[in-house]
Amino acid sequence: MQKEEKSQPTASAKKGGVLSKLIRKLNLKDYKKSPFLLRFYFATPIMSMVFYRLGRGHSPEEEFDKYQPYLDLPIERREEIIKDMTREFYFHGVCFDEYLYYDFHHHPEREYRRSFVTGPYKDVTIGRVNKIRSMLLFNDKFAFAEYYKRYFRRKFLLIRSQADFPAFCAFLQQHPKFIKKPITGAKGKGVEVIDSADYPDARTLFDEMLAEDNMLLEELVNQDPAMQVLNESSVNTIRMITVITGNSPETYEVHIFHPCVRIGRAGSVIDNAERGGILVKIDDLETGRLYPIGKDRHAVPYTNHPENGLCFADFCIPQWQELLAISKEVALKTPENRFVGWDYALSAENGWVLIEGNAALNFSGPQICDLIGKKPELKALLAKKK
Repeated sequence: MQKEEKSQPTASAKKGGVLSKLIRKLNLKDYKKSPFLLRFYFATPIMSMVFYRLGRGHSPEEEFDKYQPYLDLPIERREEIIKDMTREFYFHGVCFDEYLYYDFHHHPEREYRRSFVTGPYKDVTIGRVNKIRSMLLFNDKFAFAEYYKRYFRRKFLLIRSQADFPAFCAFLQQHPKFIKKPITGAKGKGVEVIDSADYPDARTLFDEMLAEDNMLLEELVNQDPAMQVLNESSVNTIRMITVITGNSPETYEVHIFHPCVRIGRAGSVIDNAERGGILVKIDDLETGRLYPIGKDRHAVPYTNHPENGLCFADFCIPQWQELLAISKEVALKTPENRFVGWDYALSAENGWVLIEGNAALNFSGPQICDLIGKKPELKALLAKKK
């Protein structure tokens, strides 16, 4: 795979950078903590587009140049494609990266393009079918772990003040190696495995954790060998997407909607695609068999794991029926959130354990692998009344 080359910032990129700084200054990056800002964000496709465009500060030119080496985009069509990317963004809410990894440059057909669940469409759908205040639970990893403790099935500790030092020492005695994560992080940012043996004493390590502000410490998941064959250095998680239909507890029905497995690369402890992992759609909901093709964050396709050679089409998720059952049970704990992504890992001691939930989930993964838009299917499912 070719190395990503950094392009020179364009005028629009510089403008985006200034606007990004303004958003950070106004704390709009923390919109997930505020019911008001969440309502604002999920209100219309326009707001989602504004946050995407100004928050990232990426221009269509930058996105084209970023993906070009990986997707073999035709350089001779660069200006034509960039104009079309801009048109699709402003008229149809297709984000610049979505345009490229959904292969729109090869598919001008309206039917193909309008069949995809784009970021802005997904956000408005979430705002319509999920309860904003209830979504706040998913944006605080500590509150989430407390609420779903029965399914979390591992020890955890939040470091907030010096008063937490005794509890930290007790936690460290049981778990000298643990994982730390910011309570409001996303996409694997800030997640790190910590080995206390690398520090002179508990106080030094504690002070470092405390300085990082609201760090959640978790017992490491001892991954079941049946999932470890995908990649042994990372805990390979399943993203189970649930859609709840029905108007009352008596009529609620939980549907599993295009789940995926995230597979890490050799040597990496993170399986997230944003951190170099590979996303593979689970193709058969009866057996848990994987789709033949997985893709990384640049939409580069793989039929086998690039390091260990495992053929994706030959692999079935172990204890799949148990995962289906627990996913439906967990989803009904907050039925007011009808469209949610849940991450699970298979523990050697405790079976399927809940890692986290995302009520503002990213839905690009299920569509990237097979390049089949899921919007008609999602609309039909959410339209069901009973």
